[in-house]
Amino acid sequence: YVREAFDGYAATYDASMSTLAFRAPEMLNGALEDVMAALAESEERGASAGDAEVRWKKLDKGLDLGCGTGWMGPLVGDKVRWLLGVDLSSRMLDVVGQQRSGVYDALSTADLVDALEKEEAASVGLVVAADALPYFGDLRPVLDRAAAVLQEGGLLA
Repeated sequence: YVREAFDGYAATYDASMSTLAFRAPEMLNGALEDVMAALAESEERGASAGDAEVRWKKLDKGLDLGCGTGWMGPLVGDKVRWLLGVDLSSRMLDVVGQQRSGVYDALSTADLVDALEKEEAASVGLVVAADALPYFGDLRPVLDRAAAVLQEGGLLA
């Protein structure tokens, strides 16, 4: 049902979200930047002179779960070296390809849990889900699998 609904909504999604003054991606990114800055500051205080690499450099791979038409991608793209956008709706991902080409390194049409199952343990530095979790009843499978794929010190937002 969710796939069909968002496939049908894809063409008008961005306009609808703009009308609603949808701010979840910006708000989530602001919180993420605050956390990352605090972690970097903490690491810098505890780092030796030869330890220049801080949190920003450690986020090699990022997953944008439920990326929809790609609103979160431009906000987190500079925080990771490689970004995968995942969505259940192939038509939402078509919009990403048309309007936000180059934001993601790869796109995947998949259920979020299935997408997380494909990732190796401790292989991801950042997992974001700006507007996907409300569509799940039981969050445990998503959060358990997200925790499993995160690298030590990785972030879930």
